[in-house]
Amino acid sequence: NLTEARNSLFLEKVAKFKTQINRDYEYIYKADPYFHNYVTYAIALLELQGGRLKAELYGVYLRNLTPLVGNSEYMNFFASFYKDIFMELGGDPNKTMHRTINVKRNYSSLNDAISSENYLDNSSLRSLVIIQGLKEIYNRGGYDKSAVKSILEEISESDITAYEDIAKNSLSVLEKGSKGYKLDDFKMLNANEELVSLSDFEGQYIYIGFFATWCQP
Repeated sequence: NLTEARNSLFLEKVAKFKTQINRDYEYIYKADPYFHNYVTYAIALLELQGGRLKAELYGVYLRNLTPLVGNSEYMNFFASFYKDIFMELGGDPNKTMHRTINVKRNYSSLNDAISSENYLDNSSLRSLVIIQGLKEIYNRGGYDKSAVKSILEEISESDITAYEDIAKNSLSVLEKGSKGYKLDDFKMLNANEELVSLSDFEGQYIYIGFFATWCQP
């Protein structure tokens, strides 16, 4: 069909670009592994968006490779590749995924439950997928928020994975904006050109509106 034809043409162009850029930057790749990996996974993301088979992408870019969590483009590709993975695995509330998270509420049980799923045979990748998956389902129906947070807290407070800091950051993101969360203090000018801070209004209800200079508040 038309979509397949477009994707095929797009992937052909990406392949030619990949060959060209690898040839042009070969000398830089040897001196700068970070740049090499950045370009590699930027291209991988293009291939994913262009419809290249996930099985092929997994074999080339993820399987049997150590996750490059310090490389932003790797993480962009990783996040896109595994986007909504828990929703796909646990779409039915009666499935194992829901029971494992909501009832067992621990990392080990969840890790075992998904270990045989497609694209999750790499244990290091699986740990990252669990963190991302829990973050994605936190505000979606069917999952107990306290259970999700409990598993992330377990990961963040132990050495069961190598990604404690990523789990901590995910917890921080989930907690922002929730009831009782203390916002970071900031200062700004009020209508009278007086410098005020958010902490000046502690204990009071306050409404904050954000708007651009080219539109009315």
